[in-house]
Amino acid sequence: MKHAEQAPSPTLEERLDAAKTRADRLKRGESFEKTAFGLCKIALFCLLTGPFTLPLAAIGAAFFFIMAVWHGKRDTKCWAKNPIGIATFWLIVAAIWTFLHLR
Repeated sequence: MKHAEQAPSPTLEERLDAAKTRADRLKRGESFEKTAFGLCKIALFCLLTGPFTLPLAAIGAAFFFIMAVWHGKRDTKCWAKNPIGIATFWLIVAAIWTFLHLR
């Protein structure tokens, strides 16, 4: 009776490469999930607020940027960098939307 040949067990280097590949794949998956979760929150907000989504989101963004400054945060990840400037922009957007839609 012939013995079935077993495949040689992977070397330590091969196992480390496989583990790194799995970790990289998981990292990409987590990145996609983070983006999906953010979009899910946006979609739910839009669903709940309907036609008032833009002004409510603009006011919310302005409020939280102002609160961030109030608590000592002086910059942001946004390309504009100035939280007060960004808050002012969103308050202007909300005011213009309100004026155009509720007059």
